[in-house]
Amino acid sequence: MTIGPDTCPQCGSGDLVGELRCGSPQDEPAIEVLSLLLSQLERAAAVLSQADEAIKPGADPDAYLAQLERRAGLSKDARSWANSARNLLNDLALTPAGRQALEERVLTVVHVTEVQAAFVALYRIAAAYIDDRDRFAAFADELEAAIAAQDVGLRALPPPEVDVDVPETKP
Repeated sequence: MTIGPDTCPQCGSGDLVGELRCGSPQDEPAIEVLSLLLSQLERAAAVLSQADEAIKPGADPDAYLAQLERRAGLSKDARSWANSARNLLNDLALTPAGRQALEERVLTVVHVTEVQAAFVALYRIAAAYIDDRDRFAAFADELEAAIAAQDVGLRALPPPEVDVDVPETKP
C-alpha cells in the first residue's frame, strides 16, 4: 500500500468515508448521516445543473414559472443539505473551525486540571505552615471567600483527600 496525499495513513483508504471510519466508533452515526447528506447534495447539484440548461423562457409562461418554482424548491433543499453537512463536518472536527473549537475545549480541560493541581499544592503548603487545624480551616474559608469575591465563577477546591499532617494543638 502506498500512502499519498489523499490516503488515510491509518487504514489506507483514499476516500473521505474511509478516512472518517478511522475515527471513533461513536462518530459512526454522524458519519453515516454526513455520507447521506453529501450524496443527496451531489445528486441535487447534477439535477440543478440540468434544470438550469433546460429552463428557457418560452411561449408558455405558466410552464416556465412552474419549472422555476420546482428548481427553487430543490435549490432550497440543496442549501439546507449543504448547511447540515457543513455543521456535521464542523462537529466531527473536519474543518479548520471545528478543529480550533476542539483544541479550545481540550485546552480548557487542561487549564482546569492545572488550576486543580495548583489548589492541591496550595493546601499542602498551607498545611505545612499552619499547625492548628482550626486555623487551617479558617485559611480554607478565607481562600474560598477571596475567590468568590473575584466573581469569575471559580470555587476553591476542597482540601485535598491526601493526609496532611496538621498536629493537634493542646490548650
